[in-house]
Amino acid sequence: MDELEKKALEILQSAFGVDQDDTLKEFKTKYHKWLLQGNHPDTGGTGQNFDRVRQAYHVYVKYLTHLQEEDYVGGDPTNYQEFVADAMANGNYSAAFTANFRALCGTPFEKFYKDWKK
Repeated sequence: MDELEKKALEILQSAFGVDQDDTLKEFKTKYHKWLLQGNHPDTGGTGQNFDRVRQAYHVYVKYLTHLQEEDYVGGDPTNYQEFVADAMANGNYSAAFTANFRALCGTPFEKFYKDWKK
């Protein structure tokens, strides 16, 4: 588990008590219960907290399922906003979520982009 996935797990543990040993099904069930408890912005939750947990959710789901996504996102962007825009335009939502999450965690873009290209 890399640094990003550990940070995602910490956020999810504090939000709804996910355990590192949970199966993907158990994890998704806990997330959906958390949403139904009024944490989604449409049901009274705060948008900032929801976005933070949702992004952590996507990072951790990717980790749990060991998805191998295509690395190409287009162009050679120099900042998070351009990277996310290119990723979204090319349909690489995983890259966009990962970039947003790393930005939220304070990772410098240069470090993120170097890691992403590996």
